[in-house]
Amino acid sequence: IGLSRAGKTPLSIFLAQRGFKVANYPVVPDEQPPKELFDPAIQGKCIALTIEPGRLASIRQERMADFGRSTSTYSSLQNCTKECRWLKTFYMRHGPRWPQIDTSSGALEEQAAKIIKLLKAKAGEEASSPKYANPSVA
Repeated sequence: IGLSRAGKTPLSIFLAQRGFKVANYPVVPDEQPPKELFDPAIQGKCIALTIEPGRLASIRQERMADFGRSTSTYSSLQNCTKECRWLKTFYMRHGPRWPQIDTSSGALEEQAAKIIKLLKAKAGEEASSPKYANPSVA
């Protein structure tokens, strides 16, 4: 769960390739998420993705440049800062027990390894299973 361009899709694909059933939900400020997101049966599987505003703005600016746009409200640092602040409030209200992973830096594999470790710990499994081990994450 996270903002647009916070790394949800690459992480979802990476985890799915390793056998995890993954859903990817983009939260949008001022839009009410579906009630299914708060189903008690899935709360232990939800991961809250965070990102620093400057990094988010940089990613969004690159994306907008791909479409030939040099400026946009969507990719402005001011808007990204506002969305990141809103996201913290959203997580406090709706997902206070969701573990948070910062996607601002670090390799995709490292972020995925952290998520796998969290999910395995919640499931009571050994977090250092050889199938999913990543030596760069302690």
